[in-house]
Amino acid sequence: MPSTPIAFGTDGWRGRIGREVTFDAVFRVVDAMAAWTVDPANPDPGDPWTLAFVHDTRFLSPELSEESADRLAARGFRVLLADGPVPTPCASWHVKSRGLRGASR
Repeated sequence: MPSTPIAFGTDGWRGRIGREVTFDAVFRVVDAMAAWTVDPANPDPGDPWTLAFVHDTRFLSPELSEESADRLAARGFRVLLADGPVPTPCASWHVKSRGLRGASR
């Protein structure tokens, strides 16, 4: 069964929870993010083995973030997991201020 394309906009993933944004689709993005961040050809500065995971107030957002963080922690990544909703600009500031290569929301 072919994978459904994932659409990103200027402020992140565009889709409806339970339709386009599913656990399987989130794991596809998390796996791609993990591969990109540790790729030796990646020119971005920052710690490739530490990633931040945040969530917003939408349905299942905390659970999607936690499952994603667990998935990467099991692969040896150091995961910074927010304990409450975080706006995108705050997540971006956190990545920059901590010298990380990325975060997921």
